Amino acid sequence: MVPLGVVGQTDGQPVIAAMLPAVRQLAALAEAGNFDDAVIPAAQLLPEFPAEVVDALTAGQIRNGRDFRTSPFQVRAGGRFVKAVSAEGQLVAIGEARLPHLYHPVLVL
Repeated sequence: MVPLGVVGQTDGQPVIAAMLPAVRQLAALAEAGNFDDAVIPAAQLLPEFPAEVVDALTAGQIRNGRDFRTSPFQVRAGGRFVKAVSAEGQLVAIGEARLPHLYHPVLVL
């Protein structure tokens, strides 16, 4: 039995009808040579996670799995996760709260 909304299958994965307009738009951008316009910077993803800008030294430490601190002067409304973003705007990691203003990287890019 085919689930409602599935219109086909590619490489063993179902294609959902709601995804088709987006796929068509991506195909049009690719044909026009503007595929880069469709790429969303990783730092803009997960807008519900607050972003903390880190310097190059801290980014290196985060990439090595070390905990990182955030500013005690910014109030974070009970958020469990925070995005560590480099000064250049690149997503470095997503950190999980260990203590107030202390985060451990759980996903490092």
